[in-house]
Amino acid sequence: MRRDSTLSFFRQRPPDGLEHVMPVAPAAANRRLMKELRFIAHEGPTTWADFAKEHIHSTPLDTVFFLDSSFLHRREIPVEIFDALLSRKIAITSLIWGEMQDWIADPFANASFRDVLVNAKRKGSSSVLFLDPEEWPAEICETVRYYVSLLSARKYLARHLRREYAEKHETELSIEKLTSIIQSSVGDRGFVLAKKGLRDYGKPNFSADEDLVVAGVTHAILTGHETVILTRDRDPLEQFRKFGYLLDTHYRSSLIAEAFSDTPENLLEQVSPGETPHDCVEPGDRCILDLPPRFTEWVLPRNASPVTVDCHRLAGDGERMKIASLRFGFQREMLRLLEIKGKTGGRNTDLLDGRNCHLAISPPFIPKVCRNAIIGRDRRLECGPFTGPLVDLQYALQEVQRFRLMAIDESLLGTSWGSTGMKLADFCLAKRLNFASDAEWTDIEWEELSKAIYFFDAAASFWVDRGVMLALRHDVRETLVSRGFGWSTSIRDSTLVRHKPTASGRATLGAKPFRRALK
Repeated sequence: MRRDSTLSFFRQRPPDGLEHVMPVAPAAANRRLMKELRFIAHEGPTTWADFAKEHIHSTPLDTVFFLDSSFLHRREIPVEIFDALLSRKIAITSLIWGEMQDWIADPFANASFRDVLVNAKRKGSSSVLFLDPEEWPAEICETVRYYVSLLSARKYLARHLRREYAEKHETELSIEKLTSIIQSSVGDRGFVLAKKGLRDYGKPNFSADEDLVVAGVTHAILTGHETVILTRDRDPLEQFRKFGYLLDTHYRSSLIAEAFSDTPENLLEQVSPGETPHDCVEPGDRCILDLPPRFTEWVLPRNASPVTVDCHRLAGDGERMKIASLRFGFQREMLRLLEIKGKTGGRNTDLLDGRNCHLAISPPFIPKVCRNAIIGRDRRLECGPFTGPLVDLQYALQEVQRFRLMAIDESLLGTSWGSTGMKLADFCLAKRLNFASDAEWTDIEWEELSKAIYFFDAAASFWVDRGVMLALRHDVRETLVSRGFGWSTSIRDSTLVRHKPTASGRATLGAKPFRRALK
């Protein structure tokens, strides 16, 4: 079975890291476990019955299904599927409604559902929402237009490069050379979109896929209702992947800017050298923030409101029917970023006197500044419908991605959801040079302590008093061994000295291997 080209990205590109995580909430029947600000990818064979069971009936009753025109008019769909969709809510965007007009006039498939939509458009319906993003608040509308144009720039790239070359060399760029330039700079998926953009430029529905994806995600963040995008085309799934990455990156950049504005002493500030290591921000009045490990996780809200969005691409029919799915766990707190983007013309923050804050990722930034943050005044560029920060455009066009794969062990959930161990494992220091909370006694079971140690911050180092080690139960000791730790005769010992790294590669301060210490 031919695999989806977008989901192949998750199989082929090594992740930044592998996380052993607990889900944010128990999963209902037929639901997959999810963690916020993470992708889950899935593809395989399916049937209409399985699709209804796993992707419609298992959703909350207030779920909103955004339909692409390709989902409706290519193949006959069982009436039971439409009944299931209407038991939730269906959303049709303005551009998608425009794409449907040929099918509305001549419904060569799914004619009965065409009648449902026409009647809903004329008389209204509690189950069908005709969505016009222009009716949202002004700042949100500006942000929707911003992201639609940013994603559409991927399809405009070939035309942009050809025009730029003609202006500079006064001659046309050959198709062969244009193809080589695009493939080497934006990868296979970027090339497919750029090639399609050459063919479709000027059509009324040029940005319909991008509008569908951005409207679906924005509606989910605004309302808190779980959202599903249904399509039979490749492009919405690919643009959903890119949009999730962009929104996540901009969101974390915005939170880093807030943390820097609130407590600048917590972040080491390096002045950018005269010869800039990047060309995305203007020289002068710029700096690099040296972020502590996992700082991009620490700045996230501790009690965020999650909302998931799925994009399902169906292909084939009957025995050859298959599905390719991406799910991303957004946070409703992203609404603040959507407001800022619309108010500032595309910046991630309004706190730095006109400067912007970007997570540095390669490309376009050089590797030595990556995993830090860049603060400076954006260089802005125009590419087709998009005008905005060059960093955003580079991140949209180039095949860059931050993501971590998850290994979720459902058996660890047991019956102790929300227990003390999980609260301990969820702890992280919100601000440096500050105590998180007052110390207090808490009752805890051995299993809870073992669970808390196992799921604690992966970057954390464990230092254990010798007296505590001797009192720990065997399974808790083994969990500490798996994490790696250091210990001294006393945690008050002032004679600790730095030693060379151990055989495992971990540098310790006067630490002895656990198994040897028990002899």
